[in-house]
Amino acid sequence: MPGVRTLHVARLGRPGRQLLLYRVGGPQIIEIGRILHDRMDLRRHPPFSEEKGG
Repeated sequence: MPGVRTLHVARLGRPGRQLLLYRVGGPQIIEIGRILHDRMDLRRHPPFSEEKGG
């Protein structure tokens, strides 16, 4: 999706297993769309609704 970014989240020096999907909503706004395990299919779990505004 346009504007959606991803970040692998790691903990205590371990490799990242969770995937954070987010987008920048303004100068000081970050909208979290979804947090998924890295084995999940991103196409089946869209981060944001298709409706305008999120």
